[in-house]
Amino acid sequence: MSQGNIIMVPFQKEVLINGILFFAKAYYKKTKKYPAQMYLYKFLAFVDFESVQQTGEPVFGLQYIAMEKGPVPKELYDNRENIKNDLFRFVKKDNAILIIPDNSKQVNFEYFSEYEIDLFNKWIEIIADRKVLTKDISLSSHEINAWEKTYNKKPNSIISYKDVFDIIPAQKELSPVEEHFLIYSSIHNIK
Repeated sequence: MSQGNIIMVPFQKEVLINGILFFAKAYYKKTKKYPAQMYLYKFLAFVDFESVQQTGEPVFGLQYIAMEKGPVPKELYDNRENIKNDLFRFVKKDNAILIIPDNSKQVNFEYFSEYEIDLFNKWIEIIADRKVLTKDISLSSHEINAWEKTYNKKPNSIISYKDVFDIIPAQKELSPVEEHFLIYSSIHNIK
């Protein structure tokens, strides 16, 4: 993927591009429309923040900006008009940027656990519904407590994954998920 200034470990890059391909193909299959970037951004955020809450680590590990319409992955947003690879492309059409998958390519599911695939399918069912409008997805992303905490303090700043948890670091005894998150975040140098 041509990503401008994005620096990613190769494995993370493969997880991300296969996750985007999964989303774009599943969204199209369900709606018969190519997803706009906003739907992708919310899918990635819902998956990452729910995964942190349930397991202590994100699936994609992207940095998210607390924008007015919800969390937005900084790496993709900053490079949205220059993202190209052999699995999908971002195409500007009218006032939107659409994600067009290469239908001859298959998602490499070896990069994902069964839990992650189940999480993807859960969010596809919610997001890829022709009755769900852009404003609905945007409003529902405001329920991500890490977005809310960040946006209320300082709009348009980076969301910290630790804000998924209400009691870190004030709590004396951590839950296993919180403990795992602290270890994961220190190893991977994420907030």
